[in-house]
Amino acid sequence: MNLNQELLDTVLKTQTEMLRISRTHYEKEILPILEDTRRELVNRLSVLQNKNNAEQIEVARTLFLQTDELINDYYSKIGEVNVNRVLDSAKITQEQINDIFNKDVQIARVLSVSKLEKLATDTVFGSEINKHSAGFWWKRQSKYLQKNYRKKVSGLIASESDYKTIIKAIRGTAKNKYTDGIMNITYSQAKALARSSVINVSNATRREYYASNQDVIKGIKWISTLDDRTSIICASLDGLVWTLPDYKPEGHGFSYPGDTAHFNCRSTQVPVLRSYEEILSTGKKQEIKEAGLRSSYTGAVPQDLSYSTFLKKQGAEFQNEVLGIQRAELFRKGTDIKDLINKDFEVIPLRELSE
Repeated sequence: MNLNQELLDTVLKTQTEMLRISRTHYEKEILPILEDTRRELVNRLSVLQNKNNAEQIEVARTLFLQTDELINDYYSKIGEVNVNRVLDSAKITQEQINDIFNKDVQIARVLSVSKLEKLATDTVFGSEINKHSAGFWWKRQSKYLQKNYRKKVSGLIASESDYKTIIKAIRGTAKNKYTDGIMNITYSQAKALARSSVINVSNATRREYYASNQDVIKGIKWISTLDDRTSIICASLDGLVWTLPDYKPEGHGFSYPGDTAHFNCRSTQVPVLRSYEEILSTGKKQEIKEAGLRSSYTGAVPQDLSYSTFLKKQGAEFQNEVLGIQRAELFRKGTDIKDLINKDFEVIPLRELSE
C-alpha cells in the first residue's frame, strides 16, 4: 500500500472514530447534564403550585431570574466537558496521522500541546457566514433555553393554564417518553453541537499539521462521506483541492470552506503530498532520501471515488434522497453536482437552476 492510500485510510478511520467519540461524548457526558437541567427546571415550577393567576405572575419574575442562572451554570459545565473532549480528539487525530508520516523516519513536525489546546477552544465552525467557537455556540444554546423556558411558562400562565399543564409542557409526557417537552429541541441541538465540535477540531488539527509540514505537503483535498446523508454542499465539494499555505483553489472556483462546511458535517480532508523531486529541490527532508522512501512520495493527489461518480452509480431512489427529486432529475440529465451550489456554498434555488 502506498503512502497516499495509507493516509486516506488513516484519515477515514480517524473520522469514524471521531463520530464514535462524539456520540459517546453526548450520551455519557452532555445528556446527563441536560437531564439534570430538565429535572431542576421542572422542580423550580413548584413555586407556582396552589397559587392563583395573579400570584403566579408575581412569583414568575423571581423564578425566571433563578432559572436563567441555573441554565447558565449547567451550560458552563457542558462547555468545560466539551473542551476536554475535543482536546482529546485533537490529540488522537495528531497521533494517528503522525504515526503514518513518521513510521519509517522522522520527517514531520508535530503540533505542541499548547497549539492543540488553542485549537480546542478557538476553532470556529457553523455556516459559511456564521462561524464561531464551540464556547460561543454553547452560550447561544443557553440563551435559547432561557428564552424558550420564559416564553413557554409565561404564555401558559397568561392563558391561565393549570399547574399540571405547565409541568407537562416543560417535562413532557410519560406517554411520549418525555420527548415532547421543552428540552426536545435542546437535546437535538446539543447532539449536533457535540458532533460538530469534535469533528471540526479533529479536522482543524489535521489541517494545522499539514500546514506545519509544507516541505512534504503542498495541499489539502476534501473528502465527503459516501452515503445518502451527505449534504449537497459536501457532495459538491468532494474531491476539490486547495494549495498550502494560501488555500487557493486548484482547478475550480470554490474558496476553502473551513474545516467543516456546516453543522453536523462529516467531511474531512487528506493531504496532497509533494513529489520526491519537489521535496529534495527545496533542500529539506534529506531523511526521505537517506531512508529510500522515494516511492512513497509521488506527488499525486490521493486517489479515491468522488461523490459525483459514486452518486451516478446509485439508483434514482438514492439520488432523489440525496438531492431531492427535481435536482436529481437535473443531475441524471447531466448537470454537474458542483453546479447545484453557488460560490457561497448555498444550494441554488430550483427556479434559478431551471432558467
